[in-house]
Amino acid sequence: MAEKITLKQMAELLHIGMTSAYLLKKQPGFPVVKVGRKYLVDSEKLEKWLENANEIQIG
Repeated sequence: MAEKITLKQMAELLHIGMTSAYLLKKQPGFPVVKVGRKYLVDSEKLEKWLENANEIQIG
């Protein structure tokens, strides 16, 4: 099972602010689930999502 990380952990990992993290979570297909009051991101799916987003921008 893939590790789930919080938006704060994701922001720290990607070196972005919390505002950017919240904007990212609103993007179509972003791998986030809401559990209670927390948003959790699947770390493996995040990596794949970022790769696909990068290919779209470059391509």
